Order: sequence, then structure tokens, then C-alpha cells
Amino acid sequence: MVTVSYPFSAHQIGSYVKNKLKQGINWIAYELDPFSYNVTLHPANLERRKKLEMSALKHADLIITTIEQQRHNQQHEFRLELDEKTRCLDLPLLKFDSDVTFPVNDHKTINMVYAGTFYGKYRNPYKLLELLDKLSLDKYVFHVYGTRIDARMLQTFSNVSVVEHGRVSRDESKRAMLNADILISFGNDIPNQIPSKIFDYIASRRPIIHFSPGLDDACLKLVKLYPNALLISNDDVIDQALLCRFERFCLTAQDVPVSLAELELIYSDYKADAVCDQFVTWMNHLTIDQNNESYSGDIRHI
Repeated sequence: MVTVSYPFSAHQIGSYVKNKLKQGINWIAYELDPFSYNVTLHPANLERRKKLEMSALKHADLIITTIEQQRHNQQHEFRLELDEKTRCLDLPLLKFDSDVTFPVNDHKTINMVYAGTFYGKYRNPYKLLELLDKLSLDKYVFHVYGTRIDARMLQTFSNVSVVEHGRVSRDESKRAMLNADILISFGNDIPNQIPSKIFDYIASRRPIIHFSPGLDDACLKLVKLYPNALLISNDDVIDQALLCRFERFCLTAQDVPVSLAELELIYSDYKADAVCDQFVTWMNHLTIDQNNESYSGDIRHI
């Protein structure tokens, strides 16, 4: 039996079934998003969530989580007693399309695209707008597909060309990304969650400018591997050197698309087939142990 979260109630059901059947079934709890330390949930209920999480997952035969969640739990000394049966697996979100055509740009106008959601202090476009405000305003157009920018922020940078398309279908969002000259990425100040949109950006093979809030940005390790990315910290001073670096990237990065073969090599651990192979390997080990009637709850040999 495999249960997948989010929502966490799936694991509560798994715990109930496991208790009813005892040794008649192996249970794998697959944790894609955090429950206890989830910034979208009220912090006042943290201790209650931690108790619920422990009471359910202690019955699992195997817990599969992300590296980011496991590291965050260990830093908070949470779930340490479950470490022996916890394994880390990268998110299986990379799917490359070999049949892709890229736009040809005359560099007179540079269309920047952001597709996603803004989350107040956790993810917002302030640094980009501040930077664009100091450049040639008729050259750069910032397209937003998803939630709208805070009205007060837009008013502060009213001279910047911003086009808000609102919420669109996934197909329209994908077309916008593929037709973009530059993709804009905003990192989360959330160490235990990776925005899934960064995988769509990587798969598009377009140039990426990533604005990072700091070391807690879970996107950093992915962006640093990408061959055609410009990384800007939210703490960087906007001086002439940064403006020159930004403009140079915008003018040259789009001329050389990243090769599909290169990306498949760099991000091989994030491809669905690689993740599935590892998942099945762990699943088979549990099955063999049960058939041999030698399973003791300790999976350190896997």
C-alpha cells in the first residue's frame, strides 16, 4: 500500500489500514509536501500537527520524502526516531519535450515571463521591478501568468511595463514559457518546499533569471546546475555592475538554447523513470522481506 501526501489525511488512512491488517501488508508513506512545517498552515497548531504526524507515520514500513523535507526535520530535531526507515527521493517532475521550437528575437523588445503564484513576503517580484525601473523602459516587458502583483507594488514602479494575463490554462502557460525570451523565477524563502514551476522552466530550455531570497531558497541547487541561468540575490545592491550583467544576459542568453542531451544528463535524478526505478527497488525489498518472513521494521539494509 502506498499513500501520498498532500493531503496528510492519506497517511492517516494508511496508518489505520496498517493497524487493522498488521503484518499482512507493507505500507509506504510517500511525502511530497510537508505537513507539520508547512508555511501555509497556522503556526499556532504546529505542535498538534507534529503529534498527528508522528502518530501516523510511526506505523509506516517505509517513508519516502524529499531531501529538503528530511534536512529541515533533522534541523528541528523532528522525526529523528523515524530516520532509520526514511529514504530521500528527488521529485519526479522533469519531462523534456524534444519537439520544441524557439522564438527569434531582434532584441528590440525582450519579453520576460513569470508563470506562477506570488505569496507575499515568501515570493514577490519587488527586486525585478526595482531593477527594470533603472533600465531602458521601452525594451523590457514583464508578462505575468497567474496571480496578480500587489497593487501598491505596481504603483511604486508604475513606469515598468507589466502585462498581467491572470490565471490561464496549463497549455497556455506552457506556450507562454516556450515563447518567452527570458523566464523569470522567484525563489521561496521556504527551505523544505521546491516550487514545481522551476521544473517546467528547466524543461522549457529557455534562459532563466532567478531571484533568490537567500540560503533557505530550495530552488538554488537546481538553478545553479542550469547552464543558462542568471542568479540574483534579493540582497544584491543594484549598481552599474549588476545592471550591466543583467542586460548582457538578456541580450545574449537567448541566442544559444540549452541542449536536450545536456539537461537529461545534469538532471537525470529528477526524471520520472529514474525516480520510479528507485521507488520500485525499495518496494521490492519490502516485498522480499515479507515473503521471507524476516522483516523486522528496520530497512537500513536497503
